[in-house]
Amino acid sequence: MERYARMGPRGGAAELERVLGAAFPSGSDAGQFFARLEWMGFDCGPAVDPNRAGACRYRAARGDGRVVTAQVEVAHDGLRISGIAVRMELSH
Repeated sequence: MERYARMGPRGGAAELERVLGAAFPSGSDAGQFFARLEWMGFDCGPAVDPNRAGACRYRAARGDGRVVTAQVEVAHDGLRISGIAVRMELSH
């Protein structure tokens, strides 16, 4: 995630969304997608309800005193992904 944070909120979010979308195109297994996000350090919370966008959050302090927060929203039907959106911000 540090790589994406160094790109800045806008660039990092766009690149992470591109990478995730390439690895998990529409129709990909939602379980594998959520497992990948958790492996990357995201907290996806309890099981996500089918037919409702799920959100996974990443938050970490950086060496410069700022905090990077990324959120991945995933549209899915409980089994398959139909869309991915990423937001990222840096705060003090």
